[in-house]
Amino acid sequence: LKKWVEGDLRENIFDRINKNCYSSEFIEWNFIDKLLNNKLDVSNEKRAKMLWTLYSLEVWKESQLCPKSQLLSIQHGKGTILG
Repeated sequence: LKKWVEGDLRENIFDRINKNCYSSEFIEWNFIDKLLNNKLDVSNEKRAKMLWTLYSLEVWKESQLCPKSQLLSIQHGKGTILG
């Protein structure tokens, strides 16, 4: 998970987790910001798990706000998964 969060998912995580994100309604932005910028005294694996959890919450919340008709496809590598 650590390798994925710090590699392929890094840009997506930083795009979704920001001051206006859903997670910031429950968790102080200062903590989230430190987590994003690796300024917390936690292991890299624990940091990756926390970022994955916040990212998953953001993706879930977005899926609840968008009508299913707008969620027609999700890019996955070179293919497309239809929803």
